[in-house]
Amino acid sequence: MIPDKNGDMTVSEYLGIRDAYTKLALRILRKCTNKQMLLKAAEEIGIIKNGLIVSEDDSDEDVVSDFLIYDYRTKHKSIMELFLDTEPALLDEEFDLLEAMLDAEFSFYEIIAVNPASYSLQLYDMIQDKRMHLIDTGFSRSVKPGHLIATRLVRISERMCMTSGVSFPFEQSWKKKLYGELMSGKLRNSLFDYRTLFIYFWTMHKQSGIIVRTENAHE
Repeated sequence: MIPDKNGDMTVSEYLGIRDAYTKLALRILRKCTNKQMLLKAAEEIGIIKNGLIVSEDDSDEDVVSDFLIYDYRTKHKSIMELFLDTEPALLDEEFDLLEAMLDAEFSFYEIIAVNPASYSLQLYDMIQDKRMHLIDTGFSRSVKPGHLIATRLVRISERMCMTSGVSFPFEQSWKKKLYGELMSGKLRNSLFDYRTLFIYFWTMHKQSGIIVRTENAHE
């Protein structure tokens, strides 16, 4: 499932991994979460009103699910760690993918280059000062160099990453404000607190983010 290679990844390989990821994430959610956890997660990211989830659009459900899988904690463990504790029956490729999910990092990136032909993007991690390579069929046809993305990257090959499925893109004009708050503002002590970063960038995206295409390569 996760190719052992250093070069570019084909779109068919990527779509296969994306499909396996989606199924594994759904399996984790069904196995290890409940309505109480869902409501608590929604409360933490600020979409609870009078005890009910107030969703402005369909993407809010994906945001809550991503937060539940990666950032929500119960008994000091993530949902993925609880899933592992159940000793699930996993194929080798599924276990590799789960390990990649456990190692995923949320950060703030500037888009350096876009190659629509290979559905790939070069990103600059503004927190960790490093370059990353992303494959994404939607972003590669919707954003351009200079755009900004706050997202969680899951490594799927030696060279290539994919997002966890939830991303918060911004126009270049927001770089000074967002980067300033990261490095010298209220977030300067939370650069590796992925939960805090996720909530902050989601909140800012609701106010000023941009919308991008997310359809797959065959549409």
